[in-house]
Amino acid sequence: MSEIVFIYNAKSGKINSLIDWVHKIVSPDTYECSLCGITYDNLGKRDEWAAFLKDLKIKSSFIYKDQIINDQKLKDASLPCAYLKKSNDMNLLITSDEMNSYKNLNELIDSLRKKLDELK
Repeated sequence: MSEIVFIYNAKSGKINSLIDWVHKIVSPDTYECSLCGITYDNLGKRDEWAAFLKDLKIKSSFIYKDQIINDQKLKDASLPCAYLKKSNDMNLLITSDEMNSYKNLNELIDSLRKKLDELK
């Protein structure tokens, strides 16, 4: 079974979420997690993103940078990014540079669709 593993360039927890929320409002241009910035707005997960993930034929999961514990490849990864996980094998699907280049949610979704189609 395959899975897309998205890794945020942010820390987990309620306090960190609150800090991130304020940061995205006060200074969105300096917010370090472009994945968070384009998939969430100030009210939560964007509806279009939730619908896209629900319609995917592949499982998706999300982890925060402080939740990476045992995988050296992930610890060394430039964030945010996404990996394709098959069994125990993790292959980079979207690099940090790519993720940071997306200007909006549609660009991320289009890129993911293309990449997944190429893997078929």
